[in-house]
Amino acid sequence: MKFPIRFLSIVAVMAFPAGALADAPRFYVYQAVQGDTLIKLANRFLSNKNDWQTLQTHNALKEPNRISVGTAIRIPVVAMRTDPAPAVVMASKGRVESGAEPVTSGMKLREGDAIKTGDDGFVTILLADGSTIAVQAKSILRIERARQLTNTDGVLDSIVRLDSGRLETRATSASRKLLLIASPPVPRSN
Repeated sequence: MKFPIRFLSIVAVMAFPAGALADAPRFYVYQAVQGDTLIKLANRFLSNKNDWQTLQTHNALKEPNRISVGTAIRIPVVAMRTDPAPAVVMASKGRVESGAEPVTSGMKLREGDAIKTGDDGFVTILLADGSTIAVQAKSILRIERARQLTNTDGVLDSIVRLDSGRLETRATSASRKLLLIASPPVPRSN
């Protein structure tokens, strides 16, 4: 399913103050099983394995050692352990650069990388979950986050920012990833 980015960017700009898209609270929801405690869940999912109070705060649970089976536990993504999940260039045409280096098929793109397409440039990027981003001519795209949430069976956390230009995305099932695309506001026509 193709989504024109301009439509998505309007939703993002209306939903989040300028510059705050990546900072909006995001949660991974875990379904509790027999024997789970907040201490065990913090050890499994959080960067600070001793910070079970964060889970208690976000879930309003009074007893950290008693969680009913099936309870939906909201885990703040910002506090979770992650592993890198680089994107890969599937194809490029014309002038496409990352820094001063030409972009070529098979090249890995990591957090912090920026892609700039020239007047005749076009590049297709494959995210780790199989979603694709097609960056069109005269565009600048930054990979702000390319991560996999640890111990989640492959849930991805990706943030890309379109500084200028246009792109299209073809996303896979949204149930296994957190994909945010931020772009400049679309000028209104009067």
